[in-house]
Amino acid sequence: ETENMVVYGAAGCGKTTFVTTLLYALLSSRTPDQFQAYLVDFGAETLRMFAKAPHIGDVVLNGEDEKLQNLFRMLKEELARRRRLCSEWGGDAASYRKASGKPMPQLLVVIHNYAGFSESCEALEPQVGVMAREGVKYGVTFLLTAANAGAVRFRTLQNFRQFYVLRMNDRSEYTSVLGGACSILPSEDKGRGLCREGQEALEFQTAWLGEDPGPRVQNFCRELSAEWKGRRAARVPILPERVTASFVEDAVEPETLSFPLGIAKQSLEPCMLRITARPIHFILSRGGDSGFLGAFAALLEGKLGDGFRALDGDGRLDGCCARLSAGEDGLNQTVTEIFGELVRRHNEA
Repeated sequence: ETENMVVYGAAGCGKTTFVTTLLYALLSSRTPDQFQAYLVDFGAETLRMFAKAPHIGDVVLNGEDEKLQNLFRMLKEELARRRRLCSEWGGDAASYRKASGKPMPQLLVVIHNYAGFSESCEALEPQVGVMAREGVKYGVTFLLTAANAGAVRFRTLQNFRQFYVLRMNDRSEYTSVLGGACSILPSEDKGRGLCREGQEALEFQTAWLGEDPGPRVQNFCRELSAEWKGRRAARVPILPERVTASFVEDAVEPETLSFPLGIAKQSLEPCMLRITARPIHFILSRGGDSGFLGAFAALLEGKLGDGFRALDGDGRLDGCCARLSAGEDGLNQTVTEIFGELVRRHNEA
């Protein structure tokens, strides 16, 4: 949990079982204040069974390129945040927790089927080594799974200290991973493997949750979610296919009259419009679609109340809000009221 780890094993020899059992044990023994994880599954996508646990920030699957990019951006920002915090409390996560008395969850990033990840995400692969090197000090570690000894590049492996080798197809791969310490081979039983303790190779047996652990794990995670009332692991932010008013309404700042127009693709932060920045704002549309303007008008009315008026000259905003004036008579009446209010305010100034 506190060191970077690689789990090797040929197909069908228990890598998924190893990761599943390890995660189940960690979720059983730690709260989200103590342990959190992000799961990148380029294998059989079975790690989705853990998605509902409050410890699990997100599960990223093969093909979710935008989500994966945002996860790595999020991890870099989290490392920078932890570096700043720890610099004032001894320089590492353990010292920070002890001296400040505040929680800093141990953060585990699992990449299941590292060969598939590195092939599909060449631009991100070098970042794994960098973050694995810097992260241990600040409570961020990586767990990789691989089917053969050459799946993880040598430069990346320099930042990993724990190696667990399940049954491999080629006998030479045990020595390739464990070095001269490997003088034995694991038995043929499923879940058997080798690890290194000092200069000695030891055989281990992977614990097993049962023939079909999916339903059990899913129920377990739902129970954890229902029981936990504290802060959960942060989700990986992604740009939704459709940005609705409810998606951005929390970003509204009524005091400064700042309202969200949408979501920025790179930062995934709300793009804000400050109404008082200028007397008139123009909203241009090539297709004349009034859907955005109608949603924006409804959002403004909900926050401003009686301080809001909408004037609709062609009837496209019909039904979007209550304080809407349309038609010649309605428009003339509203303009007259606004002009009267301007005169009143001018005389009182």
